[in-house]
Amino acid sequence: MGSGIKDIFSNTPNNLPTNLTNAAMSYQKKDLYQLDFTGLYEITAGNTDFMLSLLQVISTGLDQYPQKLKQALDSQAIEDFASIAHKYKSSTAYLHFEDLQGLLSELEKTAVYNTDLYLKHQMVEELSHFALEQVMLKIQELLLK
Repeated sequence: MGSGIKDIFSNTPNNLPTNLTNAAMSYQKKDLYQLDFTGLYEITAGNTDFMLSLLQVISTGLDQYPQKLKQALDSQAIEDFASIAHKYKSSTAYLHFEDLQGLLSELEKTAVYNTDLYLKHQMVEELSHFALEQVMLKIQELLLK
């Protein structure tokens, strides 16, 4: 297992990336959403190191893609926005987080015509915060086994 994953939790079990910590911990609707790690367990065949590696990649995407979407939106690069939404959707597919997947799919397909992109981007950020918190908790759980 790479030392980078263990470093995430070297100081505190809640050591989420700084820009997401407060939002992830305070997100009030988290009981309404669920991630399903079954797909990850299936493709990793129970290999904890492989699962941790995939979760690390997913957590990086959950941290970075919302920022990339915002940058494309602010610069009015709508084609880039749609492309980033597609990449983000693909990078989180194994989480089976239908709320985020559905919203990203909608943004990818309708970005050119959509007038509510900033509002929907806020929703993506909130869902991403929740998903990142859940992924980090799963990483912690696997490290403690």
